[in-house]
Amino acid sequence: LVVLYLHGGAFALCGRGTHRELAFRFALACGDETVVCLPEYRRPPEASLSEALRDAQRVYDRILSYGVPRSRIIFAGDSAGGGLVLALLSVLNKKQMPAAAILLS
Repeated sequence: LVVLYLHGGAFALCGRGTHRELAFRFALACGDETVVCLPEYRRPPEASLSEALRDAQRVYDRILSYGVPRSRIIFAGDSAGGGLVLALLSVLNKKQMPAAAILLS
């Protein structure tokens, strides 16, 4: 199982360092064979939200390129990262959808 976790933080305040513990807890909760991918993505004000979305899609495409089936991929995100998950889901077609999405407020 691969969890693509997009961190929150109002697109400006947080990153991998602030969300590493949460990602670790996701991995523990999901089981021994779970990998949590916690990418950095470009954020305002240096980048636009569309660039953040493109970064998230590139990470998803990379996971798929490793041969991981969509049925073994979950998107997750908190706060602004949850919004980015929703944006990513909105640009994917039905054949590209992951198994599930988890949104945290």
